[in-house]
Amino acid sequence: MHAWKFSPLILMALAPFGDGALAAGDRDARACRDASRSHIARLPVQDGDVTGITIVPRLDVHREGPYLVGYEATVRLRSCTGSLVLNLDEDCGFRDAYTRGACRVPGLPDY
Repeated sequence: MHAWKFSPLILMALAPFGDGALAAGDRDARACRDASRSHIARLPVQDGDVTGITIVPRLDVHREGPYLVGYEATVRLRSCTGSLVLNLDEDCGFRDAYTRGACRVPGLPDY
C-alpha cells in the first residue's frame, strides 16, 4: 500500500480559505484576506454588504512542481447573487477585479 504525499501548496489549493476558516499558520492567506478588505474599501461597495471572503491560492503547475502565482479572493455580497472576484499577486497586491453571476459593481467587468 502506498502512502500519498502532498506538498503544502497542493494542500492549500485543495482547501479554500474563508473568514474564520484559514489553515493554522497560513499567514499568507490571512494577509491576502486583510488586503482584500482594503481593496474592497476602494470599490463602490456599500459598508456592511460583504458577507464573506474566501481566499484560494492560484498555482501554476510545471514539470518541476507547482508554484504560487497569486491568490483569488471571492467576495460574497448581501446585495446580489453571485460574487465579486479580486485577482491578487503572490504578495496580495491588487491585479484586477470583476463580478460573476448576478452581481454588478459599477466600473467592473462582469462575466
